Amino acid sequence: RLNQPKQSRHPMAADESVSHYRIIRSVGKGGMGEVFVAEDLKLGRQVAIKFLPANSLGGVEVEQRFITEAQTASSLDHPNIGVIHEIDRDEDDRLFIVMGFYSGGSLADLLEDSPPALPEALDLMIQVAEGMNAAHEHEIVHRDLKPANIMLTDQGTARVIDFGIAKLKGGSGLTMTGTTLGTMSYMSPEQILGKSVDHRSDLFSLGVILYELLAGSKPFADDYEAATVYAIVNVEPDPLANHLEDVPVGLQEALSKAMAKDVDDRYQSGGEMAEDLRLIRESLGRPDKQLTFAKAAPAKKPETPGGSKTFQLPRWALVAVLMVLVGALGFAGYSAFLSGGGTSKADDQALAVFEFRQLEEGADPTVSAGITSLVSVGLIQSSPVRLISPEYLYDLRRRQFGDEAGIIDDRQALAVARESGALLFLSGLVGELDGKRFLTWRLVVTETGETLKASRIEGDNLAQMADKIIASALPAIAEATGHPVPEQATSVGKLTTESAQAYRYFVSGMLALDGHHMEEAVAGFQQAAKLDTTFALAFFELSRIYYSGYSVGVDYGKAEHFATLAQRHQDHLGDKDKLRLYAWKQRLDYRVTDAVASYEELLNRWPDDPEILRDLLLVRFYYSYFQETLEVAEKGLTLYPDDLFFGLYYQICLAHLGRHQEALQATRSYLAKHPQESNAWDELGIRFLSLAQPDSAQAAFERSLELDPEFISSKRGLTFVRYSRGDLMGAIELSNRFLAEEDLSPRQIVPWLADNHYWPGQAMFYAEAGQYQQALAVFDAADSLVTDTVSQLRLETSKARLLMHMGKEDQVLAWARGIPARSDSRLAGLLEIQCSAMALAALDSLDAAQAMLVSLEATEESWGAVARCAIAQVSAVIALAENRPEEALAFLERNRSMGVLAGGYYELDQRKMMALALAASGRTAEAENTWLDLLKVFPGHAIARYHLAQLYEQLNQPSRAATQYQLFLEAWKDADPGLDVVKNAQQRLAALGQ
Repeated sequence: RLNQPKQSRHPMAADESVSHYRIIRSVGKGGMGEVFVAEDLKLGRQVAIKFLPANSLGGVEVEQRFITEAQTASSLDHPNIGVIHEIDRDEDDRLFIVMGFYSGGSLADLLEDSPPALPEALDLMIQVAEGMNAAHEHEIVHRDLKPANIMLTDQGTARVIDFGIAKLKGGSGLTMTGTTLGTMSYMSPEQILGKSVDHRSDLFSLGVILYELLAGSKPFADDYEAATVYAIVNVEPDPLANHLEDVPVGLQEALSKAMAKDVDDRYQSGGEMAEDLRLIRESLGRPDKQLTFAKAAPAKKPETPGGSKTFQLPRWALVAVLMVLVGALGFAGYSAFLSGGGTSKADDQALAVFEFRQLEEGADPTVSAGITSLVSVGLIQSSPVRLISPEYLYDLRRRQFGDEAGIIDDRQALAVARESGALLFLSGLVGELDGKRFLTWRLVVTETGETLKASRIEGDNLAQMADKIIASALPAIAEATGHPVPEQATSVGKLTTESAQAYRYFVSGMLALDGHHMEEAVAGFQQAAKLDTTFALAFFELSRIYYSGYSVGVDYGKAEHFATLAQRHQDHLGDKDKLRLYAWKQRLDYRVTDAVASYEELLNRWPDDPEILRDLLLVRFYYSYFQETLEVAEKGLTLYPDDLFFGLYYQICLAHLGRHQEALQATRSYLAKHPQESNAWDELGIRFLSLAQPDSAQAAFERSLELDPEFISSKRGLTFVRYSRGDLMGAIELSNRFLAEEDLSPRQIVPWLADNHYWPGQAMFYAEAGQYQQALAVFDAADSLVTDTVSQLRLETSKARLLMHMGKEDQVLAWARGIPARSDSRLAGLLEIQCSAMALAALDSLDAAQAMLVSLEATEESWGAVARCAIAQVSAVIALAENRPEEALAFLERNRSMGVLAGGYYELDQRKMMALALAASGRTAEAENTWLDLLKVFPGHAIARYHLAQLYEQLNQPSRAATQYQLFLEAWKDADPGLDVVKNAQQRLAALGQ
């Protein structure tokens, strides 16, 4: 009878009694219990009583520590600290606290009803800072300061309550069961990271509260909890001036100091903070008053290399954050995770999970792949050590044993696990006996080969079988690695799908994806999503496929649609996938710097995951971080030396950085490893084009097509070869022939027709021959094939680039100014500014162009390298228009150092502007060489000969000038009639008497 659990008591009601207190009414309920107003029958006063839920207690020792701390706080006798009258237990053994009752409500109530004016806000926070200073002097740290824990008396006095609540679980980190995003928003970086905290953590929280009082919003609020966590650790809040007019002198500095990421840069006492706020308060209405603030501690330099931020989420912290967000363990589990009492991932400890082998020949591969995937998802969520990427294990097996395909068998598993550095590995078998499916699995110590745990499970539901494996393996993993046993793991069905059939379709889609069978992959994911309309992983994979467009064509509309569906059902994702989706959505929303940072944090947590490496590489590459992309490619090749993807982008980045000979050598090395890969020969062709070697390029493209006759990229490469020989009509003819032969989807045809940012599309071929009207007709044809707004914007931007070359800057300006009315995409805003600035500069509206440049500079924080490249380009155009050629050259050189896309109008524009600026600087020999180098790589760009002829006239070399005019006019013999540039060339040639 003594061991039977006590029956839960019914909720407290009005007029019930507890000890000598009569309950009057409930005034609030939260994760840490319910608060009532009560009458003290002995002393005839109103009090507040908080009942703490039984599950908040952490054992006798922790409970006593809490009681001691609360009693200490009650003894402070400070006017800004709430009074604690008594701590006791009711008849159901529930702990309750009797506190002073403050009829003015909480600061949270005040914020909701009527946010205070600036003077009142400062007065309140001065009081709170003084109260906390008194607590800190007695070595009491609150750990959960927030508006709801600051009460107000009728006279406007602020009193801090709930000391000690945050320590009920006994850890030094986060501990409040049921804590919401609101509470998380007030935590310090060190508290988020699970590090030990001192009184300066409370001062950070005070800064957050003051910011919210003044700005009307939290400094680190976001739509996603993970984003809030990331922002607290890494992001500086918006300046207060963005939310408050007439910010007093010193107030922004005080806020920044209170919310400094590094504790040593923060206020060192509540007294310091109170004094500074008092000086600001006294200066209101006296703008001339000089303020002298408490000196800040010297700033610490970041410890991480490469200019990283001082605080960076460690590998284990992000996954801990997401465990609570998914709801797997609740906030108590999150606390244990961060404080080292649960499942914090040790950097030097790892677990390998090998794919379960099928016993029967020809068995359904989705069974072994499915159970392996589910077990991995569950262990990523709950294991105290990180999981090694399965791709890394397979690559190690390939390098050790030479096996390219097939499941890693028992003979190989131990050697591969040892090479990977895993402390433990898990492997298993799948089979059927008498029509019943069974699994056997074992957990092995890598160093000794000893089996720690093994079991046999029967059943038909893969998710349930995976749950049993995880539940049995986790205690053994924890014990072997010196970690506390994690709390009960979340069912893998809740992290994927509860539908067994839907998961089978999903796995079939993943197997098709691995084999590059995109249409089959799409079909598998679509069927999975049809069976389970909340299957976030299936939607996520569909979004990724349509964004890349590989084999199915790019469709940004579908990519956004499926990402939104995945986000809507993100509660069905595990830690890793939830954060991957968050980063992916940032990328789709063009939050470039945020996306880069999110992928970097993912890589910190899962450093050998090739998919994360690829995602980070691609977001850096497509947003012009070419040097940084090269570094990711190098890291990828360190882990996966023969990987096609990392090897491919390593070469491309070298080319974009202008290191063409190094790029060629890298491509040759790549080809030596993969001589039967058509893609390797295709890249070799591109390298030769960049080095003005069209014959070698043609041979490489033809070899690629021998290996894969359907390889579209190499067919386009052959059209580039003709362009590189100056044969524009031949390039157009070959392009039309291939388009007629290929069975392409509309989305695949569009870049073939209209691409001009990289190697040229068909429209650019016509434009290079002066046949602008035909080029515009090609854009119209491409436009009829586009269905989503993002693709439409990109296509129109390519068309605008053509119009600029046609001298139609007024049309470009009109189009750019109309973009925001048609699209609310962040991309639209950037394109409007960038294209407007370029058009205005070309129209000699230089003041207006300069104003747009200022707007463009304001986008750098969110767009990163994309904005920096655009700023340098626009600055160069303006400087050249204002006859400041040396400054223009400096901007162009800055742009080149960041990297320029090799091929297409970007590189053409860079080279042309460089030549024009050199000529304007009087550096005519360098200008001549720049034009000649351009024509070596882009012989089809005949208008360069027109500019070169003008330079020769300037140098008084009429014969050379005449030759270039003649070559230009020959190339443009079928150009649109009446073009000014053609007339001018004819007149100049005639004047030269040639």
